[in-house]
Parts: sequence; structure tokens; C-alpha cells
Amino acid sequence: MKTKKAYSLALAAVMASSVLWGCGSSSTDPGTGAAEASDSGTKEAGGGQTLRVTVQAWMMGKYDFERIAKEFEEENPGVKVVYNQVDNVDVTSSMLEWSQGKTNCDLALGGDRSETVPYAANDYVVEFTDENFFNGDFTKDKFIESFLESGNADGVQYMIPLLGEVLGCVVNIPMMQEAGYVAEDQSVTAPADWNEMYEYAKNLTKDGQTGLAIDWGNNMAVKAYDACVMGANGNLYESDGNTLNFTAGPVKNMLQVWQDLVKDGYTTTDVFADA
Repeated sequence: MKTKKAYSLALAAVMASSVLWGCGSSSTDPGTGAAEASDSGTKEAGGGQTLRVTVQAWMMGKYDFERIAKEFEEENPGVKVVYNQVDNVDVTSSMLEWSQGKTNCDLALGGDRSETVPYAANDYVVEFTDENFFNGDFTKDKFIESFLESGNADGVQYMIPLLGEVLGCVVNIPMMQEAGYVAEDQSVTAPADWNEMYEYAKNLTKDGQTGLAIDWGNNMAVKAYDACVMGANGNLYESDGNTLNFTAGPVKNMLQVWQDLVKDGYTTTDVFADA
């Protein structure tokens, strides 16, 4: 790219082919922050171009990026897509590189708003606008509003949400049947509230197997907490509309249940992965 700015996208790439089409064929005008369709990626010998895409490594095994690259190259003759896999979003090293006017990527897949804000604050990433992205098949009304909102800072769209995940409970049917939580029609009976969830976890704990697991890794704890607060309280925030709720009656009860689950050994504090 001509400048130190690069595109940053949030979440995973179920629609990555569309994103490459939407963002890969442009780079930044340093004076306006807008996109120019003729200056994408890095120039190759012979006049070709390379679109350098940084991808968190876990995505490569989950999504068919090789097919996406092939389709994009067919639709954009003369452009070669090159993937650079990274373990996690490394804000520090990228920030140093970009502050020096350098970048090894034109398009970044992965990360969340908290990881993008430092780049946006330093004017290192390109804003997505009606002119360079939100047009044709990709107008804002095509996106789920809350997912789209997760990719902006102060109303400025720096990230495009490509996948939204919904947190929920995954159950072991045989264990649930043994504990009496499967109805005659074979549907699983859901607990009515966290107090009942405690009883479920208690009755499902046996033979060294805890009845309930919640991922408390620091990359998941906030999402798990948000989801559970929304379920228990119907609202994430305190009365000021900004502070995450820890004081409402249903929230305090939920936290007490969580503490009891750990104390009584009915849930584990192990995590799948902790960033």
C-alpha cells in the first residue's frame, strides 16, 4: 500500500470472499482517508499486485481461505492473494511497524474493537465509508445493526463484522437423561434461572465429572458474563447506561450462584484457552 494505513476487520470470515472484494481492491488516499481503486496491495514485477492478508491461524483451519483466494484471483486478474498467519493479534509489534510508515498486510482478519481502537486513535487504519465499502451489495442495511456497531469507535466504522457468535449451553444428552432432565418427547428441559442451574450442575456432577463448565479464560470471560447478565437481567448496564451491571438483584444472585458452584465443586475453573 502507498501509506501506513491498512484495513482492519473484526471477527471471523464466513463471508471473507465478499470482504476481499470489498476492501482488497483499494488503498488509502493519505489526504482524505478514502479509498482509491487503483492502488491496492504491493506491486509485483511485471505489473501484478499482491493482496497481503493477515489471518489469525485458527481461522485457516475453519474456513476455506484457499478457495476464497482462488475465486478472488479469478475475479481480479493480475492480483495474487498471500496469507500471513499469526497466532493472535499482536498490537505492540504491529503498532511499532505502522508508526514507522510500514505494514506487512493490506487486510487484517480477526480481532475485536478493543484491539483496533489504538490503531484508530493513531490514524493507522482506514475508515469504511459509503464510498469505499457500504454500497452495492454491502449497504449498511444488509448487516445486523448490533454486529456492525461492534466494529466502530465513536460512530466511525473501522471494522466489518463477518460473523456473530451466540453463546449458549451445550449439553450431554445421556447425562441429562440420567439426571431426569429430558422430557418424553426427548427435548431437554432447560433450567428456569440460575438457582435451578445450580441444581442441574449438582445433579450432573458425578464420577469426577463436574456438571457445568463456563470458559473463564480472559478472552471469553467478558463475553460469557455479558451473555449471562443479559439473560438474567435483560439489560447489560447500570442506570447510567454505560457501566456494566454488577449490582442489580438478578445479577448479584447470579454471581452468588457462580461462587457457590465453584465452592461446592459443581463447576470447573479450567479454561479451554487463555489468551
